[in-house]
Amino acid sequence: MPLIPVPIVLDYDRIDDLVYLGGRPDPKRDYSALGFDLLVLCAEDARYRVGAYPKVRVLCAPMADSTGPGALMSIAVAQEAAGVVVKQAKAGKKVLVTCETGRNSSALVVSLALRDLYGWKVKECISLIRSRRRPKIGFVLDNKEFTDWAKALP
Repeated sequence: MPLIPVPIVLDYDRIDDLVYLGGRPDPKRDYSALGFDLLVLCAEDARYRVGAYPKVRVLCAPMADSTGPGALMSIAVAQEAAGVVVKQAKAGKKVLVTCETGRNSSALVVSLALRDLYGWKVKECISLIRSRRRPKIGFVLDNKEFTDWAKALP
């Protein structure tokens, strides 16, 4: 019996006109052909996957998904990545921000980017993201520490 190829279901959702949020991107997919100008990798192992996406510009922003020793570094990385997302969106570039499941690290970056793009409160950004992001598993920004950090940032 011949094998029938199964189409790959891309795990990302549109949050804003130019900002998308998703889980681990598929290295077999040409994200530039989907219109993305930048792929932001926030998973902890992101630095090992940068070369897997040769047709699109990649920003490696690995973050710990916990409040352990890497927590403060994760906040700084999230803020820096959000700044890049803001610059790209203001320049009319389409950005996909990803992490392992598209629920916490990437959602933190997107919430900070939306805050800076529109001057919204983080709480409003989180509500918008939760209304638009449908991850394959879990609940968006279910890491309470991440939401607390985001709300506490200036």
